[in-house]
Amino acid sequence: MAQLNQASKYTQGYSGSTMATHLTCTAESDAAFLLPHIKKSDKILDVGCGPGTITTNLAKYTSDGHITGIDISEQIILKAKHLAGDAGIPTEGAGAVTFKRADGLSSLPFPDDTFDSVFASQVFGHFTSQDQALRALVETRRVLKPGGIVATRDGAA
Repeated sequence: MAQLNQASKYTQGYSGSTMATHLTCTAESDAAFLLPHIKKSDKILDVGCGPGTITTNLAKYTSDGHITGIDISEQIILKAKHLAGDAGIPTEGAGAVTFKRADGLSSLPFPDDTFDSVFASQVFGHFTSQDQALRALVETRRVLKPGGIVATRDGAA
């Protein structure tokens, strides 16, 4: 898979208006379709987590599990870590949330069959080709446990 590079950068950017929109996102508003399928012990990966609002909201549904948020931007990962810390969400143990810098087009830094669900909100629309989207789905499948759920929320032009 490709390493972090220009072709896989978030083209929307993290402008003030984009960030303000991302900060209004919650699990209930943007991942409601996934919530009935989550078990308390689930491990969930949030690809393209941005400032982590959905990621941290998912933690209340996985009190015995773990949520991991990844994003291509180190700056936005730091913002997500602060948001989780301000909310008092643990970073270790049951119900924890962690954030890592990673690129969904590259080899994700997780072993095969790690997650019960992989969630992505408004990520696939930023890929510049169908090949990029396919590569991201192949890598998503690799880290998903057999029988796991891939849940995406994307707009269509």
